[in-house]
Amino acid sequence: MLPVVSLCAQVPNDDIENRLYLEQEQVISSNTRGCTVQPNCVDESLTGKCIDYHNDQWFTFNSHGNSTLFINIIGQDCRDLKGVQIVVLKGEPCQTETYEILTCVSLATQDDIYVELDSLEHNQDYLINVDGYLHDFCAFQMEVSETPRGISPEPSLDLISNTSQSKNVVRIEWEMPDSLCQQFDAVEIYRRIHPNVKSEYLDEVPVVSNAFGAYENHYSFEDTIADNATVYYTLAALGMHGKSMVFANYKFQYRAAPDKSKQIPSIKVPLENLKNKTPIGIMVYDYHTMQLLDKHNFTYKRGDPEFVKLATYKFTNIGIYKLLVGVIDYKKQIKQEYTYDLKKDLE
Repeated sequence: MLPVVSLCAQVPNDDIENRLYLEQEQVISSNTRGCTVQPNCVDESLTGKCIDYHNDQWFTFNSHGNSTLFINIIGQDCRDLKGVQIVVLKGEPCQTETYEILTCVSLATQDDIYVELDSLEHNQDYLINVDGYLHDFCAFQMEVSETPRGISPEPSLDLISNTSQSKNVVRIEWEMPDSLCQQFDAVEIYRRIHPNVKSEYLDEVPVVSNAFGAYENHYSFEDTIADNATVYYTLAALGMHGKSMVFANYKFQYRAAPDKSKQIPSIKVPLENLKNKTPIGIMVYDYHTMQLLDKHNFTYKRGDPEFVKLATYKFTNIGIYKLLVGVIDYKKQIKQEYTYDLKKDLE
């Protein structure tokens, strides 16, 4: 098991002079709460709109003999669900004129992601700056590794894909040419129910070939989403060395029609020209026999709905389908009467 080092807020590596050295394959736990920015140690002109420094902290690592390494950000837990942003650079600490930006990632996600660093100089020290995206406060884990964990943070494959939907069943199809079939083992499907929450691994569609070595180029995936739900899907091709490269993001919605069989039949009784704090009585009669079936007394208040909805199953269950409803204004001693044919007037 990889070693885990816990850090408490405020983290000691809030300032660049106390930057934390990351050994390769060592998982570090940290958080951005309470961190502050050293303005003289950052240069926003180098990162542009990618990052807005607010509560950053500093790390460093050495490439040793590696030309390619991965920075893995995993297990994010953020107050505002926005995630962290990360800058990797070469240069002397706090000497911004020496800074060279290797990468800047700021994508508003709490997913487990990896940032690939290639063309690294051997035995070179590099700096890492981590900040909460848009002033978010985040707990997270990070490691510098020869192996990626999570998915690439940006769409990085150009595959043809399309979608279709039949009620709450969604379908995603994609084409994978032979050249990519040779590079990837499967396509991973991730799903989330809010744009900013962490994606959950859902399924995997393997790349297949027949007995003669010919690849299948057309693939698809189906899923069923809940009634009145919005669901987000991410598709990522899983390749050599665990690299998972996103090629599509889709959003689906399903708004189910109301199930009338589960609705309680009702009628709307108007409340007309009533003033604030008016005592009201509602009397419900069998239209044919004038038998009192139901009554309600209450006080009408300003801002209340200008109607009362009454369930009718208690009347239809005993075979009464025509009602006379009286609305009594006890203050003015005025009565309004309304007739309802339940076979015609039910909502």
